[in-house]
Amino acid sequence: MGAVSGTGVHLADDLTDDERALIESLEVEFGDGERLLGTDGPPRIRSSGVHTGGASEILGIDLVLLERRKNAGVLPYRETEGKITFNFFHVLELKKKEDVQNAALLEASRLMETLEPPRQKGPRKP
Repeated sequence: MGAVSGTGVHLADDLTDDERALIESLEVEFGDGERLLGTDGPPRIRSSGVHTGGASEILGIDLVLLERRKNAGVLPYRETEGKITFNFFHVLELKKKEDVQNAALLEASRLMETLEPPRQKGPRKP
């Protein structure tokens, strides 16, 4: 295809007529009204909403713990017509953060298991 910018996006001005026609046909068929050629700016990333069940599954936690995360402000949410949704990217960011924390805790636990218990000081029994 045409030239590629520093961000890896094909520049619309550098496309051949055949390439442009192909992309425009894909826009009509799959574009959902959005332009792919970049004439209206870079394509927007859709931030899909994830319902509570999906968020708890992604995070590997139950709904009670998810509710605690939500109420503590750890996981931003949107409530519309009584339904709670989370931004998919926020859920993934929290998952990554908690995975790092959990791995550190697991490593600390393993290190603690290798330590010998402290010797008790006091009078010796004969």
